[in-house]
Amino acid sequence: MRSIIHALSTMIIYSAIVFLSIFMSLYMTYMSLQYVSLTEYFYMRQAFQSAALNIPIIINPLGGGSYTLSYPGLRMGIGWREQGYIEVYINGGLSHNLSCIAVYSKIDRPIVTTKHIVYGINSTLVNDTRLLPKVMEFYEDGSTYILLDTCRLLYQVDKVTTYTGTIYYVRLFYVSITPHIQTDYGYEAHAAKFYLRESPTILNYENVQDLLIRINYGGNVKEITPSDLGASVQIDLTITIYNVGVEVR
Repeated sequence: MRSIIHALSTMIIYSAIVFLSIFMSLYMTYMSLQYVSLTEYFYMRQAFQSAALNIPIIINPLGGGSYTLSYPGLRMGIGWREQGYIEVYINGGLSHNLSCIAVYSKIDRPIVTTKHIVYGINSTLVNDTRLLPKVMEFYEDGSTYILLDTCRLLYQVDKVTTYTGTIYYVRLFYVSITPHIQTDYGYEAHAAKFYLRESPTILNYENVQDLLIRINYGGNVKEITPSDLGASVQIDLTITIYNVGVEVR
């Protein structure tokens, strides 16, 4: 009888040890995966911020060049989506419809629960090239996103008064993102290259009597008139569009 009790005790202790070993192994695996996920997320967060910092340099005629970010690609890749559009109405007619494309990376974990701006400001109208890009992080549909977009306008206004009257010279600048996602890149490292695809498109309009800009950002629409720019009629308008390519492999 005593030997049976001893055998049962040994079996119970052995089972408990096995159970604890399995539990600790699973727990350590889970914690390891959590650590790897967080490390990769914050790496991508910093990489997107660096890309945003470099966009003003890429479009600068005295800077130029390109910026390439490398990333592990273990749990997070890079994709793109439409974030909105910008419509420019001149003298009552629609002259330009500019699409707002954003690049993003996401991970299927609730790392953040609220929307937070990582770089830039929450405005569709800015007066500094460094504020043209914006990076934000948010939680949506079970995933945490890091998103970079340029869905805003940089404006400059000069007022010139002569004996014939006053003219406002309004210059608008816009960065259009064109993504190219490669699906076959062999054994090359994961990377995203930001570069100026072509010379800027410059559009000039003289004697503008009516100007309206409508910016749709994430479903929120804002209308901008000359008074918002510190201008009035008569306007000489110049629109400069920079096409920044994002090649992802």
